[in-house]
Amino acid sequence: HGGMPRLRTVAAAALAAGTAVLAVGGGPGTELTATVAVADDLPTGVEQITLGDRAYLLAQPAAGGPGLPVVVLLHGRTDSAARFLGASGVLDWVDEGTAVVAAPVTAPGLAPTSWNAGSCCDDAVRNDVDDAGLVAEVIADVAAQTGADATRASVVGFSNGAMLGYRVACERPGLLAGLVAVAGARLVPCGRGGDVAVLHLHGDSDRAVPVSGATRPHFATGTLPSAEESVAPLRSARLEVLQGTGHRFTRDVVDRARAWLAAHALLAATSPVAAAAPPRSPST
Repeated sequence: HGGMPRLRTVAAAALAAGTAVLAVGGGPGTELTATVAVADDLPTGVEQITLGDRAYLLAQPAAGGPGLPVVVLLHGRTDSAARFLGASGVLDWVDEGTAVVAAPVTAPGLAPTSWNAGSCCDDAVRNDVDDAGLVAEVIADVAAQTGADATRASVVGFSNGAMLGYRVACERPGLLAGLVAVAGARLVPCGRGGDVAVLHLHGDSDRAVPVSGATRPHFATGTLPSAEESVAPLRSARLEVLQGTGHRFTRDVVDRARAWLAAHALLAATSPVAAAAPPRSPST
């Protein structure tokens, strides 16, 4: 993604219009033409960054990000980066000074919004969008801009976002130190990427992405493996099945993810000053 200037701003009102025209294509006849996807409902203190024809949202502690781990937050199908970032509870980690958080934005022109995780989902797959490449670029850009530690990068993904997290972990060995996959599935083979530490959280009442797997759901071009099959080739993986939980990203999930990331040094220690600050209220 070269040749386009970077856009950096914290004023949501200035982000109401697109910044450039681009083509997202997977070959003849599959081209989508649209403007760069731009958020107009950013949570407080969050800024939008453009990377060529793509974008991500960035949140860093008031003291800056030097040496902090990077957490990449990937929302589910039909959702948006701004809404999920504000509602997920992950911004509390920024307020506590324990991580720099980046939330990539899906490619423009997709209806519904989706990530290319292999065989899911929707237009992102049909147009062969390079979302795994975007995650790699975001991690490198966050480290360059904030001084955060790219060697301690993790993905926290929900549903289709968890599926993309698996793809990044498996196809780009060495990029991630950790993955928290919530209500997702691994849709690509996993070779050397099996060294990534993984926490897979899945509700036993999930009907959208069943913990036992599914055959050809309407939003994917193939079957969804079970949670057990998803973690099987990963040498450092933990599967937690949440009793009575459906297809949701709950506060319990956030707490489990926080504890696991901290135990793997993928969140920094909370400073006493930051710990005393009240948590954010979800924006939605």
